[in-house]
Amino acid sequence: MKEIFEHIIQTPNIKYKHAKGMRDIFGKEFHQFHEIFLFISGNAFFITEEKTVKLKPSTLIIIPQNTFHGFHVEGCEDDYERYVFNFYDTKEIDKLTSKNMPCVRIIENLSESIIKEFTSLDDNKYSDFEKELLTPARLMSVLVELGHLLPSEENITSKFSIITAKCLNYINQNIYSPLTVSELSKKLNYSRSSIMHSFKADLDMTLYKYIIEKKLIYAHKDVESGVSATEVSRKYGFSDYSCFYRHYKKYFGFSPSAKNSKW
Repeated sequence: MKEIFEHIIQTPNIKYKHAKGMRDIFGKEFHQFHEIFLFISGNAFFITEEKTVKLKPSTLIIIPQNTFHGFHVEGCEDDYERYVFNFYDTKEIDKLTSKNMPCVRIIENLSESIIKEFTSLDDNKYSDFEKELLTPARLMSVLVELGHLLPSEENITSKFSIITAKCLNYINQNIYSPLTVSELSKKLNYSRSSIMHSFKADLDMTLYKYIIEKKLIYAHKDVESGVSATEVSRKYGFSDYSCFYRHYKKYFGFSPSAKNSKW
């Protein structure tokens, strides 16, 4: 099912949406913007590199940029409803994001005032122009309130298997190497099939896809800082530049030499 947008507001650095149905960003378990996600309803699970969490209504999820995450929806996709702020750092909010979004956070039992910061932008009493003006203010208010909210992880449904945990640890420590399933199998002393099955079961994505996307996120930061794409390709262990170029353009939608269009 294609995502149904109930409402969307977009500024140069912020995107706000109230949506139902499946998400619009498929195959992007890492992304360059921060995300604050208010889950409303549906049978959904949130996946991080450490755990899988069964979501309860009115749960707030904090996802810093370039952090692996995923949402797995079971049952009727029409019931999957949420409010979302996607945003990039600016000089006005970078101190708030660095302080209050240091890692993935899962927060339950939200106050009505926090929920209203999300839902008020859906109020028809405001014109589209007024909503666009209010969006940065609402986001700022949410970021400030995050500093006063404590994480709640009572609804963790599962820890990852030891195989997946070891794979993640090895990948994080060897991100510059030309990582393959065969290499992990040899280094960790597990069969290829055991590794692939465990990883897919725990993270709802293939090991190969995870490795490529994580390398690309690191690589993109280097490209943006001015390092040549050829050098970046070698640094992150891609087999050759054409392979790196193909993956990069497919994932980001533009070539390493092109200017990044945020949205």
